[in-house]
Amino acid sequence: RTARRVLRRVAALAAGRGRPVPVELGRTRLGGEFDYDTEVLRLSRSHQRADPVDAVPVLVHELLHVLQKERGLPSDAFEMELEAYMHDFRVGLELGLGPATRPWDRQVERRFRGDLGRFLDWLLKEYADNRGLVRMAPEEYARRVEADAAAARRRIARAEAELAERGAALERLRGEGAPAGALSAFAAAELAPRLERARGARVALAWAERDLALLRDPGSLRRYRAYSRRVMALVRRTHAAYARSSRRI
Repeated sequence: RTARRVLRRVAALAAGRGRPVPVELGRTRLGGEFDYDTEVLRLSRSHQRADPVDAVPVLVHELLHVLQKERGLPSDAFEMELEAYMHDFRVGLELGLGPATRPWDRQVERRFRGDLGRFLDWLLKEYADNRGLVRMAPEEYARRVEADAAAARRRIARAEAELAERGAALERLRGEGAPAGALSAFAAAELAPRLERARGARVALAWAERDLALLRDPGSLRRYRAYSRRVMALVRRTHAAYARSSRRI
């Protein structure tokens, strides 16, 4: 039931924006991931060697992130991970799946069956880069995002200064008649990594500025608060369902 509901919502989203959700198999740290920048959903290749049903909770978890991105929430909101895990758990219960096979998934499930407050505290530590209204006031959340933005600006400035210095060195080599191969190698070793660091910092800054605008806008903050409350209600219902189930984890 839960998986079908999520799939219907994703199908409606894809139809509305006129393009599908790209899904690929590849190497991932966990069973799956959704890239907020490229909007590609990636599942671990290990799913090819397992029962397809075992991949359903992972797929639903990541599809939740696809849907969440459209909701105008802060990009690192902890509640989004919580909501995705609750759908993951509910799908496992509805399909009658056995214990999770991956060590991380098994640990999350085991802790979730215990004390709910301790589970939330533990998961917040594990997702240290995520913030949320679960344990944090909006003002503190905004201050931390402001710090992220300032750090990104410093990284951009540092990378641009290094690029200017290394670019000048490349021009000196060119003026001294260095061969094309040497110039190409210098650019790859000295310029390309700094260009990538600058690009990554600009992406981080753009997300931080976008999230800060959401947290400072009264209407957006009100919607985020309401979403946080709904997620916590879902957490409590799912925790109760786990307590009633005979599933062994």
